[in-house]
Amino acid sequence: MFVTLKEFFDNFRIRNGDKPNETVFNRPLFRLKREIRELKSVLDILTGVPIETWSTVKFYERDEYVSYNGRFYRSAIDGNVGNRPDQSDKWVHEQISVSGSSIPKFRIKNVSSGYSTVNADFDGRTLLRVKSSNNANITVTKPASEDFVGLTLTIRKVSGDSSSLTIKAGTNVTISPNDLTTLRRIGSAVTLLYIGNGVYDAFGELS
Repeated sequence: MFVTLKEFFDNFRIRNGDKPNETVFNRPLFRLKREIRELKSVLDILTGVPIETWSTVKFYERDEYVSYNGRFYRSAIDGNVGNRPDQSDKWVHEQISVSGSSIPKFRIKNVSSGYSTVNADFDGRTLLRVKSSNNANITVTKPASEDFVGLTLTIRKVSGDSSSLTIKAGTNVTISPNDLTTLRRIGSAVTLLYIGNGVYDAFGELS
């Protein structure tokens, strides 16, 4: 007898009174639920079926997919609520597409002084445009995991003729070269490539 996907999820969700411990999460049917849900989400993305838009108040389980600002994210934890996908390490950005079905686009993010990078910035398609008439600082943080090795972020100074833009290393971060991290003129840009162990290689027009 066949049942709908909704009936399957409803029938095999954690029952009231069950403690959400490792034993519960590793029950065969519960694990199967996760795997089927993830497979369905990927198939929906590939076939053009709309993915649920992220909600600020909904609790998401690990491996649930959402869409946010035209991009797809997978929850990295259970009980994921109130964490904006593009600004939280509780979500993983997933680049899923059928070859030739779409043209990759840059994610454009406008910021001012005092900005600290987040995991979602390092996807190889983000352009951080810094607008400030005064001297500005951008702090580069260490990614949540070594899965970010090989990913990049491009930072560009777009305003402030007489001001400078300084790229600073955050906690446990090293930028190489560490003496060439200031962008002085409008249009100057630098690309940061994550090498691993908190180290970034910097390429571009630096002073």
